[in-house]
Amino acid sequence: MPVSPAYSLVKGLGCALIATVLAIVACGAMLKTTPISEKYLPFLALAVLIVGAGLGGFVAARTTGERGLVQGVAVGALYTIVIVVIALVIGPGNLDLTASLVRAGCSVFGGGIGGILGIASR
Repeated sequence: MPVSPAYSLVKGLGCALIATVLAIVACGAMLKTTPISEKYLPFLALAVLIVGAGLGGFVAARTTGERGLVQGVAVGALYTIVIVVIALVIGPGNLDLTASLVRAGCSVFGGGIGGILGIASR
């Protein structure tokens, strides 16, 4: 039975957000229990974004079964919008345009790679 692309995007976005929350908790525990310095936090945050969007793109593409790159990039873009909205709600004065554009690019890139891998793993 064919799956709606909208359903796969919502499913992928949900998986991306859940993966992000779990990765943030894991990174927090890692920083708390190991001697790793907090100076690596920006790199960890980018890694969390890429992995979260990648997993979302993977799930969306695997669910749909076609157009993996498009599905992954779409999930990455939706994921970016959700993350920006959350950032605006939490601390509207702390949003930097350049850093946000870098994060958006990383999210879209991660989603696209995840989408490609989702189709390739079928």
